[in-house]
Amino acid sequence: MQKKDFFNKLGLIDDRKLPQISSMDLLLLLLGVPFSYILPFIAFLFSGFFCFYCMIMIMRLFTNSYLFVIMLFTSILCGAGLLAAFFIFIKNFFLALLSDKCYEYGKVLDLTKDETLFQDIQEVCHSLHIKPPDNIVLSFTADFYVTQRKMNISQQVLKGRTLVFGIVFLKYLNRNEIKSILAHEMAHFTGKDTLFSIYIGYLYKNIHGILRNFEQLYQEDELWFVCLSLYPISFILRKYLYLYTKLEKKVSRDREKRADYISSILYGKETFKNALTKLSNIQDYFGVRFEDDFVKAYEENLLFKNYFIFFDECIKEINYDLSDTNRLKHPTKELDEHYCFSERINYLPNIPSPTGESGYEIYDPLWEEEITEAMVNYFVQIMKFLEYPTEREESDFTT
Repeated sequence: MQKKDFFNKLGLIDDRKLPQISSMDLLLLLLGVPFSYILPFIAFLFSGFFCFYCMIMIMRLFTNSYLFVIMLFTSILCGAGLLAAFFIFIKNFFLALLSDKCYEYGKVLDLTKDETLFQDIQEVCHSLHIKPPDNIVLSFTADFYVTQRKMNISQQVLKGRTLVFGIVFLKYLNRNEIKSILAHEMAHFTGKDTLFSIYIGYLYKNIHGILRNFEQLYQEDELWFVCLSLYPISFILRKYLYLYTKLEKKVSRDREKRADYISSILYGKETFKNALTKLSNIQDYFGVRFEDDFVKAYEENLLFKNYFIFFDECIKEINYDLSDTNRLKHPTKELDEHYCFSERINYLPNIPSPTGESGYEIYDPLWEEEITEAMVNYFVQIMKFLEYPTEREESDFTT
C-alpha cells in the first residue's frame, strides 16, 4: 500500500504534514550494515600496516642490537594481537548472523481466553488495515514495544510479530489511552520498522561483540603488548559506531513521529498526550524503584508475591502525579530514539479525542502474581550468580 493511500484511508486530508524520512538517510543505514562486516578487516590491515611501519622506522633510527631484538619481540607480540583480532572478527561474524533472540519476563496471553483485551487490539489493527500480532506479552517491566525477533519467555520461544507491554500500564491508563498507545505500536508494523530494526541489529551485534572481546583482552595485564595493535582498530570501530548510531537515531525519531501522528489521527491529540504523559512518568518512576526494591527485599530474605500492589501503595504514599508534564521537560539529544515530549506533542494533528473514557479493569489480578513470580525467579538467579551477600534461608518469605 502506498504511503499516501494509507494515510488517506485513515482520514488524513493535509498530505503536507506527513512525517518525512530522508531516502538518503535510509540508504546510508542500509548500506552501512554490510559495510560494518568489511570495516573490521579494513581496520585490521590499517593497524597492521601502521604497526609495521612504526617498527621499521624505529629500527632504522636505532641500530643497537639489543634494541633490535626488543623491537623484533614487540613486533611479534603486535602480530599476535592482530591474529587474535582476526579470529575475533570471524567469530563475531557468525555469532551476529546466527543469534537473534531477545528475552522478556512476563506472561504470554492466551488470545482465545483474554477476549476483551484482544478485541481492543483487533479494533486498533482493523483501523490500521493490518493483522493482529501473533503474540501478546504482558511484561513485568514498564515497556511498550513491538518486535519480530524471536523471543524467549517462560521457557517458550515466540516467533512472528509480537506486542509487549507492561502490565503496570493497565492499572493507570484508561481504555482509550491504552488504545492510543497500541495504535502507536501497531503503526510500526505498517512502516516495516520492526524488520528494519532486525536488519540494523546485525551491525550493532557485530561491532559491540568485537569491542567486548577487545575489552576482555585489555583487562589482561600480561597481554598489554598484544593489545597495542588493537587500539587503532578499536578507535576506528568506535568512531564508525558513533556516526552510524547518530544517523540511526535520527531516522528512529522520524519513525516515532510517524507512529505518534497515526495514533493521534485515530484517537485524538489529547488522548495520546495524556497516555504519553502517564506512560513516561510510570517508566521513570518504575525504573528507579523496582530494582532497589528487589535488592532490598532480597537482603531481608523477602520475595514479592505481587510487586504491583506494593508499587501502587508507593505511588499513593508519595502522591506521585502521573499527569505531571513538568518532569518531562528536557531537550532532544542526538542519540535519543524519540523527540522530546514537547516536540512530540507540538507535531500532533489537532484531532478531537473520543469521549466516554473508562478504566481498564478487564484483566485477571492473578496475572500480576504470575508476572511477579517470573521476575523474582530471574532476579534471584542473577543475585546468586553475582554471589550477592545475604542470609537467605531455604524457605523464602513473600510480601
